Amino acid sequence: MNTSQVFASAALASGAALLNGGGFTFYSGTMPASPETALSGNTSLCAFTFSSTAFGTPTYSGGYEVTAASFTESSETPSANGTANFARLTESGGTVVLDITVQAAWQASTAVIVGQYVTNGGNSYMCTTAGTTASSGGLSGTGAGITDGTAVWNYSAAGADYTLGNALLQTGVPLTMTSFALKLPAV
Repeated sequence: MNTSQVFASAALASGAALLNGGGFTFYSGTMPASPETALSGNTSLCAFTFSSTAFGTPTYSGGYEVTAASFTESSETPSANGTANFARLTESGGTVVLDITVQAAWQASTAVIVGQYVTNGGNSYMCTTAGTTASSGGLSGTGAGITDGTAVWNYSAAGADYTLGNALLQTGVPLTMTSFALKLPAV
């Protein structure tokens, strides 16, 4: 399927409008199978609120229609400690619109879970076997089954949907939302 810029722009603007005044919440644990799936054993770590007009007008860039988010506050203090593995985006009434994956830089001697994303050397990796990362080095390569301490990773060409400088969130240490955008392919 090839999507026109006009169609992608209209679809993106319409979908993004669902988030007006809604929420953007980071969670620990494994991301649910779909946005319709209830959370299970996840901890809410930090929540942001989209502005009443959550996104600007989409623009075309690099094969995508893109729209940037606006939040009521650019910095929030986490309510709990934990590693942000995904975020859930909701309408103002709480209905889930999107779940997105979150990644951060690889860290030595760190516990990781299945489905967690990290970046190292410009590449993204997804954890396939939970464990603890190696005490030094970091991930490299573009294959599957990459051993890292007791954890195992697969290279992920697509990467995660959002990157944090540090996915380990701590109470008392504010998190700043530097940017967030939605995009749809258009030719």
